[in-house]
Amino acid sequence: MPIFQLIRKVLNIFKKYAYPDYIATKSVYQLYVEDQNYKCFLHFKELLKTSLLLSTEKIREHAINQAIKNDDQSNYYLEFGVYSGTSIKFFSKYLSKNEIYGFDSFEGLKEHWYGTTVTKGTFDLKKKYHLCQKMLYLSVAGFKIHCQFF
Repeated sequence: MPIFQLIRKVLNIFKKYAYPDYIATKSVYQLYVEDQNYKCFLHFKELLKTSLLLSTEKIREHAINQAIKNDDQSNYYLEFGVYSGTSIKFFSKYLSKNEIYGFDSFEGLKEHWYGTTVTKGTFDLKKKYHLCQKMLYLSVAGFKIHCQFF
């Protein structure tokens, strides 16, 4: 029987190229994902008409500007989950008088983030980060960045 299954797989591969309009059947999971995406779209459809979609950099810029506007100049800024340091470096450019502290284990997630595509182990730098092991103090334009490793 395994020979017939092999022949069937080979014929199905040829079918894709022999018939340009051939559409492979979708798995139950693919159908589920499409259905969930469509339901999500319907849920946010009206909101999307009045939303302003921004790039990651613009969102970060807006967030730090709002934080600075609400700040009384005596607060510290904290980032939990530094990963590669992209956002903490970005935020440090906007802060002049305050300190920003970043915390991360650099060992990735300990469990899956259900409901997202982020799985266990994501953000693991596999001990290849080029920062010192105990504490990192950076100075960017006279601004101190502290990254605590734990």
